[in-house]
Amino acid sequence: MSKIIRTARLGGEVITLGAAERDLHEEVEKQTLESIGLAQIIDEQVAGVRKELDGEWEIRMRQEMEYLQGEADKRFQEAETLGQEERSQVHQQRYDEGYKVGLDEREAEAVEAVTCMGVLHESIVAERAQILKEAEETVVDLAAALAKRIVGFQAEASPKVLVQVVRNALRHLGDRSNLEIKVHPEDLQIARRFADYWVDKVDADAVLKVRESDRVGRGGCMIEGREENVDARLEEQAQVLHDGLRSAFFALHEEEAEVSVAVAEAADGGTITVGETESEVAVADAVDGTGDVTPAADAVNETKNE
Repeated sequence: MSKIIRTARLGGEVITLGAAERDLHEEVEKQTLESIGLAQIIDEQVAGVRKELDGEWEIRMRQEMEYLQGEADKRFQEAETLGQEERSQVHQQRYDEGYKVGLDEREAEAVEAVTCMGVLHESIVAERAQILKEAEETVVDLAAALAKRIVGFQAEASPKVLVQVVRNALRHLGDRSNLEIKVHPEDLQIARRFADYWVDKVDADAVLKVRESDRVGRGGCMIEGREENVDARLEEQAQVLHDGLRSAFFALHEEEAEVSVAVAEAADGGTITVGETESEVAVADAVDGTGDVTPAADAVNETKNE
């Protein structure tokens, strides 16, 4: 037996919820991306990781010290009890000889316990330093990746990025002969629109060409001349910035390691004068004081033709 269920038919216009707020969300997201600063990201990430690791290791160090102190007290108590029993037995046989033997044994055990505790402490400190180093290196890589992503967003959202990059790349070029500017295919129309503003960078009888290239990402460019070339691709500048940060990071840790070794040698009894070590690490800034995106110093690859 079958049943037939009748339902009312509804009709009318299709209403899309949130259509009015969609543009507002994109505008807020754009403003948020533009307000993010690379230095602030690095400082906040490093401070957060360092604070968390310091808290964890302080708790661990406190637990280890309490455990070692308890073990030392226990062993000392056991040794004290055993020493008293041995002194009582030896007193009946040969008091002086037994007392000396027991004392030497207790001293040897105490020295061994102190040595073990020192080795354990050094191991914990070294492990903590290694974890901090790995965490800081991860933060550097993360900050560089975020900066690269933010610049990519800006390049896709604003044609001003491409114009500023080409303008600043031309400043690094001394060649005023025929020039060819290569840009991303989606930036070709923007580059052609502003080509008239760049033509004064070449001689009157020279030619300035604008072409597309799949080797160039959004917002970047490559300029080829008769005697000089300039690589102002944003991905290359981001890689130079990343390499500079990692070089500075490793140089700092190498310097700290040298100072630690010198202090350890001095603590062993040698008289060592630790001189001040000055390390200058230059990291090219991808954004100048006016907010223009400029080619990083190492990213500008100029080659002289023979």
